[in-house]
Amino acid sequence: MNQRLDDQVWREVLEFWFPEGRSFQIDAETHRDHWFWRMRGGADGEIDARFSELTAEGVAGNLDHWACDPEGRLALIIVLDQFSRSVWRGNARAFAQDSAALALAMNGLSNGHYAALPTPWAKIIHGLPLGHCEGPDHLQRLDLLIGLREEIAAEAPTHLQPIYRSL
Repeated sequence: MNQRLDDQVWREVLEFWFPEGRSFQIDAETHRDHWFWRMRGGADGEIDARFSELTAEGVAGNLDHWACDPEGRLALIIVLDQFSRSVWRGNARAFAQDSAALALAMNGLSNGHYAALPTPWAKIIHGLPLGHCEGPDHLQRLDLLIGLREEIAAEAPTHLQPIYRSL
């Protein structure tokens, strides 16, 4: 796949997952409804239809180069941490990518990719693997995630802060 087409693919992932784009003018109720619809499985059918092959490519490591860009990294986290849960819901395979998604998230925190993300909703999704991947340092990562979410809520537009404070 050439670079331009490849960039277009990860942008499609972001456009699907974040229909509000980068606009801070989104109505809070609409934003909340989009958020919970996606996070509670409402998008499973569409994810399976549109992104199941891409998810398999991500699991196979064929999209790892996306992580060279902050938003490409975010798209790969979505593929591994969120799409896999929809594509393989009810199967242990849904969670098999948690450690890979965690490594992407932790590396993004240390290399500046997380800080470069343009919206609070992008940062929330980037941090989700910290809470999903269980292991010996799980409680430390949860503390880190709580701190990140407090920062995100404080930085969110005023009309969206109640949503981010409740997460």
